[in-house]
Amino acid sequence: MHKQSASRSQPDLFSNFESHITPRKQARLNDAKSWHNLFYQHLTSAIDEDVFSVLFDAQIRRPNAPIRQLFAMMIMKEGFGWSDAQLFDECRFNVLAMRALGLMNLSDEAPVESTYYQFQRALYAYQLKTGRDLVGETFASLTRKQATAFGVLGQQIRMDSKLIGSNIALCCRLQLVVRCIQRFWGSLDEARKGRFSSKDRQVLDGMLKVKPHQVADRLARAEKGEKLQEFGVLLSRLQATYTEQDSDYYGEMARVFRDQYTVLSSSKQVLPKPPDEISAYSLQWLAGNPMTFHL
Repeated sequence: MHKQSASRSQPDLFSNFESHITPRKQARLNDAKSWHNLFYQHLTSAIDEDVFSVLFDAQIRRPNAPIRQLFAMMIMKEGFGWSDAQLFDECRFNVLAMRALGLMNLSDEAPVESTYYQFQRALYAYQLKTGRDLVGETFASLTRKQATAFGVLGQQIRMDSKLIGSNIALCCRLQLVVRCIQRFWGSLDEARKGRFSSKDRQVLDGMLKVKPHQVADRLARAEKGEKLQEFGVLLSRLQATYTEQDSDYYGEMARVFRDQYTVLSSSKQVLPKPPDEISAYSLQWLAGNPMTFHL
């Protein structure tokens, strides 16, 4: 069993918050009833990191940030309705959000984007493979602990673990599709790219300049769903325009399209498959191994 991370950083003599704010602000910062201290006490510090040890092996290494902080960030994002970009800004520059994560010093760093998304992809891939919902299990555990702390019955999970789980799945699927399009389009020479209109080529060439997560960073949840469908239409057109002779990545593109989308026979409309129709054998993208078959 791995060693759990410290629930908070150690206050530093020179960079801890109290050394740089007035007594009045200190009182607000240390108020036990303030949201950030309650969040830290009942969520961040209460997360059992051992639950997530099953996600990591020699191929998928443990994240280089505390799992409790990564999971707490996902809760915070949904609770405040932030976009991914807002989440990272708040956790880096908002003193209260930092304290909610157990960061006690101005010099402390919140987890970076790549680590956050790696953790999300590992959660999603594990649930597809095993059917085990680690997000839901962790929420159930947190609720039991809160019920004990507040002296109430924990008959239901009061925080929406299903919302977080569905958002993880949506983000992972969107990044997978973007990465697939990038790999395919980037493998084509200029002559083959010429089969698409100049407007389409401009969009596709622009996608090559960003990381997959940057496509979705500033999108609201509904916008991510719309973007996933939009990319499905684009994948369909790419698949119809090119063949296996044009790129070594054609088969991968066709596989992702088949895994993630369905085409209505009546209208030929391309739609993302419902989450419960995504197979455990679908193609996944994980850190360190961009496209991996999960068996």
